[in-house]
Amino acid sequence: MKKLTTLLIAIFILSAYSIAEVRIGFVNTQQIISSTKIGMQVAKKLEKRQKEERDKILAFQGKIDKLEKEKSSPSLTQPQKQSKMREIFNAKKELKTKYDKLTADFQKYTQNELKTLENKINPIIQSIGRAKGYTAIYDVQRSGTIYIDNSVNITKEVIDAINLKYPQ
Repeated sequence: MKKLTTLLIAIFILSAYSIAEVRIGFVNTQQIISSTKIGMQVAKKLEKRQKEERDKILAFQGKIDKLEKEKSSPSLTQPQKQSKMREIFNAKKELKTKYDKLTADFQKYTQNELKTLENKINPIIQSIGRAKGYTAIYDVQRSGTIYIDNSVNITKEVIDAINLKYPQ
């Protein structure tokens, strides 16, 4: 009798869980970043930093180009040409090192900026999720989702809430 009662209680509890509505929502973080004021500020900041780093690389490449022209001068002796070639080789090696360092620094900087932005955006998404009774909210970019019904896409609502909170 105890087993039967336990089994009935278990069935009742499981059926209660299966009756509960599961609501799933989706957001497009790429659209959130490109459509919110704080997202656009971060994007501009990243573009500016990328341009500055690209300009550094181009300036250094200009020095290498100048050395290449100097090496081609007919007035140089063979030892002078060899010296220029070593100088060019070392400059190209230094350029690669600078490029690798700038690339790594930029990636780290980008990750930090996006993490800071995410820390501002996620609480708003969570708040909307709780208020609207969502069981889960997924990011379209990270979930590998192939199809989403627009009725569960809350991106626009999130964008509006972020722009209200961060009107900058």
